[in-house]
Amino acid sequence: MDPGAAASERAQAQVAYASAQSAMRLGDARAAWLAASRSIEKFEVNPAAYAIRAQALNRLRDYPAAQRDAETALRWTQDAGTYQTLAWSLFKQGRYREALDAVNKAIAANPHSALGYAIRAYVEEALGRRDALLADIRRAAALNPAFDLQRRLAEAGKPIYDPNAEDLSLIPTALAQAGGDGRFPWERILEGLFFAAAILIPAFFVFRRKQKTGSWIAAFTPLPAMQMTTEPSWVGKYELGRVIGRGGMGVVYEATDHSLGRTVAIKKMSDTVAGLGEAQRRKFIQEARTVASLHHRGIVDIYDILEEQDAVYLVFEFVRGKTAHELLGSQGRLKLSQAISILRPVCKALEFAHSKGFVHRDIKPMNIIVEEDGEAKLMDFGIARLLTGPDGKPDIQKTQTVLGTPVYMAPECWQGVVRKESDVYSLGVTLYELVTGALPFKIPTDWGAHRTVEPASRTTPSLPAALDAVLERALDPDPDKRIRSAADFLARLEAAAR
Repeated sequence: MDPGAAASERAQAQVAYASAQSAMRLGDARAAWLAASRSIEKFEVNPAAYAIRAQALNRLRDYPAAQRDAETALRWTQDAGTYQTLAWSLFKQGRYREALDAVNKAIAANPHSALGYAIRAYVEEALGRRDALLADIRRAAALNPAFDLQRRLAEAGKPIYDPNAEDLSLIPTALAQAGGDGRFPWERILEGLFFAAAILIPAFFVFRRKQKTGSWIAAFTPLPAMQMTTEPSWVGKYELGRVIGRGGMGVVYEATDHSLGRTVAIKKMSDTVAGLGEAQRRKFIQEARTVASLHHRGIVDIYDILEEQDAVYLVFEFVRGKTAHELLGSQGRLKLSQAISILRPVCKALEFAHSKGFVHRDIKPMNIIVEEDGEAKLMDFGIARLLTGPDGKPDIQKTQTVLGTPVYMAPECWQGVVRKESDVYSLGVTLYELVTGALPFKIPTDWGAHRTVEPASRTTPSLPAALDAVLERALDPDPDKRIRSAADFLARLEAAAR
């Protein structure tokens, strides 16, 4: 190949790889898979792209394909992360002995990886090695508190692996948000030095390699996405600051509105919005502007909607606090009184919104933020409309990619029917999860099917039996038999707790 053409192919492969990394950080596994595939097409000897595609395939639950890509990457590089990816794909296929061998290699390569010990604990549980799993999950929790809930479950003699829970392949994002273990961050410093070397050294030698050998294999080192993707420092009149959150729907920045002298939160919407097509994109923006007219103390306000360079930005009220999902992660489950204090303002906000003709569509612990004074607010009002296809029914691929887990959605939503009782159903799922620490049912293959609910007082004996009746009515698959309003849901909930 002509050296100039080879240089162009390599540059395109690097850009595609950076896009794959960025998509994985945003939780968009399908976009990451597509971008990594483009990178591999441009440059086949590409271990980093194979590794990230394997991660994406794990999230998409194509475990045999994830295994193949991880094994391909490991032909060229034996890094801990790729061994972890391989171990998870083997574990999900029930190939526990092979998974154990892979995760042992991951831990040998990086003995300070909390995720490595956690995966090995899951494998050991499957193999019936109770003492070994206890030791490993304690080690994982000591390295990172994100695994403390699993440690407590193991010490209580309960299973730590739930096949219906969110895929463990999503945990690295949680680990990044959870913080370190209090030690001096030597690993992060070394990692930063490595990234700098990965940029400077290839830049210095790449043209000499090309001239001397004509080979671009040795020269190809995919650059980290953080170094290749430049975000604007300003969006409209807002100056962007630190990243305060990431998710399937986009990345959130703390920002400053200098014209009004206030702090705001700006969400740069993910490529899911950009890929809607012009008509659907305009519809999304119009709906966002309509939702912005909804003002209530229990709803996080939308201040502004901006479009810049094909990107869509939503400007929100800045709220200091933690999501109910984060509280659940740190506490395991909440006391009933605490759950009620969180859901009370949420129910009042929903009752107000429903009276104005609005349905939230995506109520779950991750979309409820609890302020520092204990008051709760609903976030992302109405954004779940993105998940509907041309027929008005939810797009399952988008739902899995954007929401992560669709178990909070009422059965009728999967038929394209959305009504205020759909939000009540989601409230029921959220309440059950907050007070038990688990979802109320197993995830079915048919998302819209009826799901059997185990009484909350049976899984958590400290809960009153009266709560079971509230949850049963809230989670009725027939919306006409369900609790009809958020206000009625709250009244029944408070009565059950007396």
